[in-house]
Amino acid sequence: MSLLYLKGHKLWPVLMLVICSMTAVMSCSAHAKLNVIIGDPIFSGDYDSRKVHFELLDTSVLLPSCKKFLSIFKPLPWQLILYAQYKHDETNIYVAGTTNVAGGIFVIRNGICYGGDADFSIRQIHSNPPEASDSAILTDAEVAGLFEDALIRHEKAFGGKATFLQWLEIADEWKKGGCNVATDGWCPGPYDNPIPLFVLEILNKYRNSKSVRN
Repeated sequence: MSLLYLKGHKLWPVLMLVICSMTAVMSCSAHAKLNVIIGDPIFSGDYDSRKVHFELLDTSVLLPSCKKFLSIFKPLPWQLILYAQYKHDETNIYVAGTTNVAGGIFVIRNGICYGGDADFSIRQIHSNPPEASDSAILTDAEVAGLFEDALIRHEKAFGGKATFLQWLEIADEWKKGGCNVATDGWCPGPYDNPIPLFVLEILNKYRNSKSVRN
C-alpha cells in the first residue's frame, strides 16, 4: 500500500506523525553519537555522555529576556543539560548546556534574565565598574546553594560519589584545592581568579561526608 493511496485517508495525519517522530529520534541518536564527549561548565572537565547522565531542563522555563544569552545555541533545543539549579524567592538560577556547547548560567531575578559564563559567576568575577559583557553577579549564598546542588547532581549523574570524585581529580585545580598565581605562576581559571575559599570549603565538606548515593 503506497503513501499516495493513504494521503486522503483519515489515518494520514497519524502516519505522518509517526514518520516525523521516527525521523526525529534517528536524528537525535545520530547527533548523540557525534557528541559523546561533553565539556562540563562548572568543573572544566570532559565527560562521556554515554556513561554520565544528567537531568534535562525544559527551555520553556527560560524567559524571553534570556534570548540574547541563548544565542550561542543555534538552534535552541527544547531541552538543555542541567548541571545545577538554585531557587529562592523571585530568583531562579540555572547552569545548562548542550552536547555542542559547554553551557552557561541563566539568572532570572524578578522577571528579568541575566546570563553569561557559569565559571565566571561561580568565581564571582566581574568588572569594576560593571561592563555589559560581565556574567551574572551572584551573592555568596547563591553561589553556595548553586554549588551544593551541582555536587548532588554530578554525583547522581556519574552514578556515585566515588566515581564523581575520581573524575574530579583529573581537574588539577580542584584536586589541589584551588590555584594561587603567586605560588603556581599560572592558573587555568579566567583572569587567574582562584576558586572562592568558601566554595572549596563546601567541596572539602562534601568529600568528607557520606555519599547521597552509594
